[in-house]
Amino acid sequence: MSIAGKRTVKRGAEYYAYLRSDAWYEVKLRYLQSKLPKNCYICAAPWSNAFVFHHRTYKNLGCERLMDIVPVCRPCHDIVHASANPAPIAMASDQPAPEARNQERSRCDSHQDSTAH
Repeated sequence: MSIAGKRTVKRGAEYYAYLRSDAWYEVKLRYLQSKLPKNCYICAAPWSNAFVFHHRTYKNLGCERLMDIVPVCRPCHDIVHASANPAPIAMASDQPAPEARNQERSRCDSHQDSTAH
């Protein structure tokens, strides 16, 4: 059973399987359809299909809120992961509007209802 706003995917092999899943595709699609910034979060390069979505936190893995991920160009993503102790990537003022937060909550609540036994 998943809990809204709580991790539903474990790290390791399950994480990599999740990154290839329809569920992760849907998270990325929701981000792209949102009003959140699409430029590279680090260097501000304009959006490209080669971008990746970097998790700012894994706390909600499997039930991500859009504010949990940021678009990052491949060179910046490689730099972040090459660092032995990468600094956390924090969003300054890119908080979604209240209606976007409510949509996030209801999506995870629906996921919780559909997985309850």
